[in-house]
Amino acid sequence: EYTKHAVGPFTPEESVSLLSRRLPGASDEELLRLAERLGHLPIWEKAAANVLRACPQDIDLFIAELDSRGTASQEEVSTEYRDFTEVCKLAYEDLKAQSPAAARLLDLCAFLSPDGVGMNVVTSDRMLDLLKRSDPELNDADFILHRHLKLLGDQALALQDPRLRTLKVPRVVQDLVRGWMSEEERDSTRAEVLGVLAAMVPNDLERHQ
Repeated sequence: EYTKHAVGPFTPEESVSLLSRRLPGASDEELLRLAERLGHLPIWEKAAANVLRACPQDIDLFIAELDSRGTASQEEVSTEYRDFTEVCKLAYEDLKAQSPAAARLLDLCAFLSPDGVGMNVVTSDRMLDLLKRSDPELNDADFILHRHLKLLGDQALALQDPRLRTLKVPRVVQDLVRGWMSEEERDSTRAEVLGVLAAMVPNDLERHQ
């Protein structure tokens, strides 16, 4: 048996150290660019390094594939990149099996800022209403919501910043999650996110009362 511990983002120095051990032929500048694109998350850095080591290619070309993932079809991306996305997809499917509500929250956050989503948005009434469709137990139970948030962190799919009170989903994860959706699912999820944000803005009548 083993215990799984969530590991937060590395410092730039830690990221370069991890990647350089796995990709000894790359320059520190290349490794730093790759680490920044992966949000300095070790689980994704290891996955990317394993792919690049098994099927060597230029690091900047791999980063370019990450950047184009939102518009490229599965047939258009390389076999190496598909290997990387499989690692990410396994984490997502594991999360979905453990907590459909956490997976749905990740879906919704894929359409919000990669720099961090305020916890006031995550815990807003409209957001909770959407999540309750996946887990009715969310009714007024903060500890249950935080249990779902912890699962996101355990899978390294999102990071909570208690100081800034934000939930951050790295851009690489957002790109992948949106890419796994059909066009109809993307449209409906985007509309739900806009509904969450709109519900947090007082209407004109309330502002002038």
